[in-house]
Amino acid sequence: MNKILYLLLKIIGVFIPKNQKVWVFGERNGKEYGNNSKYLFLYLLENQKNIIPVWFTKNKNVYNEIKKSGGKVYYINSFKAFYYGIIAKVYIHSHGRQDIANYVKKGAVFVNLYHSMAIKTLPQIQSKDNLDIATSELTKKNRISTFNIKNTIITGEPRYDIFFRNVDKFSILKKYGLDKYKDKLIISYLPTFREYESEYKKLFSGKINIDGIENAVIFEKSHPVVNRIIPTNKITTGQVVDISNLNVDSQELLAVTDILITDYSGCFVDFLLTGKPIILYLYDLEEYKEKRGLYYKIEQLDAGSVVYDEDELVMAIVKYINNPELDSNKRKKIKDSFHNYQDGLSSERVYQEIIKLIYAG
Repeated sequence: MNKILYLLLKIIGVFIPKNQKVWVFGERNGKEYGNNSKYLFLYLLENQKNIIPVWFTKNKNVYNEIKKSGGKVYYINSFKAFYYGIIAKVYIHSHGRQDIANYVKKGAVFVNLYHSMAIKTLPQIQSKDNLDIATSELTKKNRISTFNIKNTIITGEPRYDIFFRNVDKFSILKKYGLDKYKDKLIISYLPTFREYESEYKKLFSGKINIDGIENAVIFEKSHPVVNRIIPTNKITTGQVVDISNLNVDSQELLAVTDILITDYSGCFVDFLLTGKPIILYLYDLEEYKEKRGLYYKIEQLDAGSVVYDEDELVMAIVKYINNPELDSNKRKKIKDSFHNYQDGLSSERVYQEIIKLIYAG
């Protein structure tokens, strides 16, 4: 946004009353449509007709998708975005205020949903937002230490709600051109971002045929940041299918996943809610702890299988294919430590907390 125009809008915004019904959303600097912002936006569209959710974007594909769904969406520097940016009472972001262009401050409510309950340590941010969310006392402690938002409430993340709905596996796969795998057991590999790697380490180098899992497919989805910095080639060799360039919504993928392979990614916390097997593939644990760090000890994350090389990974995959109920009690114990709420009502709780802030002001 032009700096002079931005300053002018901030000045104008001081004198224009806020509309409590207008809530502005954005994601990853206006470039994406996903994470908690998306799922709270959809919740409002479907359940709270008294609220006017408005999405700001820079991305034509995002614009078209939201428009098609019947939601209000505007390009971030359009006249309509200027208008709603000035009158909105609530501003909601997942990565930072740049998601929603940070139009005005006085009289507004800013909500930090972030985009995960982090396992890896995050840099400390002196946020001035009015609300942050957590999933349990365990995660709340780390959220407060990271964002320094005193009003951090245990609600669960809006993006969790998909796990408590009836999802159509075929429709989700078809949406991304993956419907030929509709009859397969789905194993998903979602690793996190490693700042210290110059190259992305592919699972099994993209080539594997494992005896005993002929009826399964392994979807490999690199972290979005990795995929932008280090473009991956789409490989469909053996049982590993690289879907990194398909712009797959991670929550939709997790909702149809039977076994998750991950490492230090926050999707570990998400997937606990499904009760399905999780394999932690920590091939660089000591290096990662030294260069980035973790909020939790590995014992706090051990949901049944912690592996350190590809041979151990193969054994863990076969183990859970043969008996998906194995380690279910262990998974439940860890799930209970990370999640106070396990009911699909996280969006509702976040909505109610925002309402409290609106009327408190």
